[in-house]
Amino acid sequence: MATVKHPVQGRHTLEWGRTGAVFTAFTEAYAKYKRGSSYVVRETFAILRPQYNGLGLFTDGPAGWVVTRNNFEEIREFDDFTTAKLYIESLFALEYGA
Repeated sequence: MATVKHPVQGRHTLEWGRTGAVFTAFTEAYAKYKRGSSYVVRETFAILRPQYNGLGLFTDGPAGWVVTRNNFEEIREFDDFTTAKLYIESLFALEYGA
């Protein structure tokens, strides 16, 4: 299957979405059809979720946060939400020059 190429106009932005306790960071950019009308290209950049214990359950106290990107080999753990979110924003700035 061929990969779709999006002719991006302007800069990418980082947007956040939330489903329950899981936060998703998306990159958004505008692209144009050949006809000239524009649309938004939205791709998942990272997922930020609470850390679970060995049984796959939430623990009683704050157990930390986990950031997942691209595949399961790229996982990072953080003690608090603020540090994990700052990590994602820093990666976005490095990759997209924001």
